[in-house]
Amino acid sequence: VLVNGENWGTVPADTIRDVRQNQEVSAYFSPITYRIFVESMEHGLVNVSSQVAVCGESVTLSVLPDACYSVDSVLVNGENVGAVTSYTLSNIREDQYVMAYFSENEYNVEVVAGPHGTVTNAGMNAVRCGESFAIDLTEDDCYEIGSVLVDGVWSNHLLQGNRLVLDNITDNHVITVSFELIQHYQYTSRSLGGSISPAFISVGCGGDVTFSMHPINCYRIDTVWINDVPLPQDSLVFDGYDATLTMHDVRQSNTVRVKFTGISFQFNVENNGNGIVYLEQNSIDCNGEATFYVLPSQCERISSVMLSGIDITGQLIPHANANPLMPDTLFYTVPQMDADHLLQI
Repeated sequence: VLVNGENWGTVPADTIRDVRQNQEVSAYFSPITYRIFVESMEHGLVNVSSQVAVCGESVTLSVLPDACYSVDSVLVNGENVGAVTSYTLSNIREDQYVMAYFSENEYNVEVVAGPHGTVTNAGMNAVRCGESFAIDLTEDDCYEIGSVLVDGVWSNHLLQGNRLVLDNITDNHVITVSFELIQHYQYTSRSLGGSISPAFISVGCGGDVTFSMHPINCYRIDTVWINDVPLPQDSLVFDGYDATLTMHDVRQSNTVRVKFTGISFQFNVENNGNGIVYLEQNSIDCNGEATFYVLPSQCERISSVMLSGIDITGQLIPHANANPLMPDTLFYTVPQMDADHLLQI
């Protein structure tokens, strides 16, 4: 306040006494300002739009936690205004005191495992922000790791052997692990002359599988191999010429190979003497024909001819002999060999 040019100070009121002339009074005003005092604990800071506020103005606070930390609480003039990251000091009419507290983040990692295996740390796990989290997976016999999902996303590529590690945890996660039955593939091959089924099949580890082998007409099973190792015939269960092979407790992939071979029958002869019996061949292919010739000795005749117990004497066909002194040669043809035969003369 100036009175006639003299500074009377910041008096809100005063009296000019003994006035004997005109008086000139001038008053000057300045805005009232207040300070904003900010204190933050470790692991974060508070930014203010201005550290000095004119009376009645507003100031905005930004509360910034460090990485892996969150705002725990903010106190304004001793009053907790919550875990806010932004706050406005409105209509300021006194100095303001702001204090911010921060807490370390902690996240939940849930591990869920399906049947037929185990995982470490199954269930809910609390993990500090920035730390790593690991689980080890162990499959039951005959099972393997099927899928590993992290928050529903296929993550088998993150596996290090049977171990899964999530580094730098900064959020909640759900890990889901499934186990699958190991499949072993069974292959087959065959020669001409028959079939084997199934030609290909996938068998779950520890399971059984049966193969059926069917020769075509006039063929039989010669040899069966598993992975190039021949099997004894008593490994097969025969039903006529057909056979089955059952493999139990399968624990690897295999190749079953079967060889079929043509069937031949034997033509055996019992000659009681006094003549000659001639066969073109003793071993005849299945469905082939076999012819035999009978020539009695001089002054002899055929008494009987039995073919596998059946008398065929009357069915022999004579063939004139070039030597008139010798009896006719007789012959007989079996048109279709389908079994071994015994010829008794």
